[in-house]
Amino acid sequence: MRNPDSSLLHARELPLYRKRKRKGMEYLGGRSALKYLLSRELGVEYADICILNERYGEQSGKPQLYVNGVPSDYAVSISHDAGIVFAGFADHAIGVDVAVQRGRVRTVDSCLAWAVGEAFTKALGIGLRYGIPSVRTDSMNPQKGVVGLEVSEKVLSFAEKYSDISFVYEVREKAVLVMCHLII
Repeated sequence: MRNPDSSLLHARELPLYRKRKRKGMEYLGGRSALKYLLSRELGVEYADICILNERYGEQSGKPQLYVNGVPSDYAVSISHDAGIVFAGFADHAIGVDVAVQRGRVRTVDSCLAWAVGEAFTKALGIGLRYGIPSVRTDSMNPQKGVVGLEVSEKVLSFAEKYSDISFVYEVREKAVLVMCHLII
């Protein structure tokens, strides 16, 4: 594997990137995708964009966007799996997830169920803090665009303030990309 070009990373992002030995390429790809979107849509230079995680710049936690060193009001989300990266930003809560089918272990439907739950918890800003069983899909019908969620009480307390929850998803041959929007 060749060395990736990390020159697009902000100086504050480089230590986080260097810690990512196993998934460094996906880390770089996710931030590259997000910076491309932000640069194109907001007219911001790559050098002025920094994406750190909420927990004091550690690798874990919800990503926070900084523009010119100032926290932005835009919400951002990044996901990667098996070399596929997916990123999004919005002026409201947003979560993205990508899930890739691996052999016979996961079906495309199980990837979709997983990605819906993960995108939802990312949009809430909690990720899988309360464990995988804290959010389950229920009454899912991808053909009709219907997804029902069953959430634990802990997760429900984060979701109650939102009046509109919507999902946009794309099913590819062996991958599913899901974006969750939460509006107050």
